[in-house]
Amino acid sequence: MKKLFVILFLSIMCIIPCGVNAQSMSYRTYSGVVVDKALYDKMCEIYSTNYVETLTEEEIYNLANNDLDNVIKVEYVEEENTTRGSYFSSPAKAIEIIKNGNWVTLMAAWLTVPTIHSFDVMAVRLSGCTLDGDFSFKQTYVSSGHMYVVRNGMNQYFSNGFGASALLQYGTDNEYTMTFAVLGSGTVYGTYQHAIRSVSSADSLNYTIASNGYGKVAKFASNVSLNYDGMNGVDISF
Repeated sequence: MKKLFVILFLSIMCIIPCGVNAQSMSYRTYSGVVVDKALYDKMCEIYSTNYVETLTEEEIYNLANNDLDNVIKVEYVEEENTTRGSYFSSPAKAIEIIKNGNWVTLMAAWLTVPTIHSFDVMAVRLSGCTLDGDFSFKQTYVSSGHMYVVRNGMNQYFSNGFGASALLQYGTDNEYTMTFAVLGSGTVYGTYQHAIRSVSSADSLNYTIASNGYGKVAKFASNVSLNYDGMNGVDISF
């Protein structure tokens, strides 16, 4: 199993839209939001293209008007997962946490097409900081040359974090993402847990948020934990 853990500090010039005029170029995203093309390009350098394409107008405003010139990324890439022993190996995937001011984006991307499609879980643990408002969750994927977005994750809130489970769709370029803001100083821990066999939606919700859970976040019930791959998580401090 090959693993790569990197922290990338990006210094990116912040471009804030000042309205579209005859001298500027605008771009309409998949979600129908019209943005300055230069801003769109810069955001795609930080986040994935599919993520930016499916942002709402409010999400684009929050991310663009925060701190794009001081973005911090932490990424964990798992080329082959054998954490359950030699009998199981999953295709490559990666998880990344991005800090943009007080806004956080947690992204999990499949680098190859997964074999098992069941209820995967993305979750966050907050230590020393709190969630400011709600979080948004979505899954994007490509099928027959078209991009699709699914926003109906089964969300859960806890005193020390939150999570969402959703059925992994068939397709390519599959991504799970969460976007949220935090208050205070502390550390945000993120995890993505892939079901290595078929699980029910109820079982996928049978977890709590704990430091001794998978990825230092998701602690599944004992009769459920072996259904998930135990991939390492990522964290970032404020």
